[in-house]
Amino acid sequence: SRDKGLWRVLRGRVALAIAELHEYDSRLEDAVNMAREAVDDLNEDADEGDRLRGLVVLGRLLQKRGLLEEALDCFQRARPLAEEADAEPRGVVYGNIAVIQQAMRHYEAAIEWYTKARVAFRESGNKRNEAFAARGVGTGYSKLGEYKDALAWYDRAQDLLDGLEGADKELFAVEESRGVDHLNLGDATRRQSYFTKAIAN
Repeated sequence: SRDKGLWRVLRGRVALAIAELHEYDSRLEDAVNMAREAVDDLNEDADEGDRLRGLVVLGRLLQKRGLLEEALDCFQRARPLAEEADAEPRGVVYGNIAVIQQAMRHYEAAIEWYTKARVAFRESGNKRNEAFAARGVGTGYSKLGEYKDALAWYDRAQDLLDGLEGADKELFAVEESRGVDHLNLGDATRRQSYFTKAIAN
């Protein structure tokens, strides 16, 4: 009945709020269990916004617990809902898919999803998150050994962050990535020179 449906939605919202409190207290197992209950309650009778929020929270918690396959499935279930929503939630879902793909060492897929997230965040006007996605593209190229491409993406991320208030942590992360790949590029260049000399001899 309609009343039972409304009760399930209310119960799901409360369970989701409790899950986030458990997350704040670092009680991740309890948080995941509550979020699962929330998603079950919000599955049928809730509107798309509630269902999307439930899946995003559950996916984030599963990711924190290292349950990557299940987290990825959760965000893939959230994707059609996000694609009917505004640009910002699309970016959030795409960005989480990218993070998981990278953690699973699927670097080309990670680059694809970071790129989609960057476009969504640009559409929403969120420069901080767009920079996060741009750096993610760079780290994906770094993992593939394409260090010059990685450095170019770090430059894009820094351009977005420059002038943003409170972006010191993000700028440090970009600089750290840039430093690592300058070293990687130097190593790769030296290896190439050694191989060239070996062939010549």
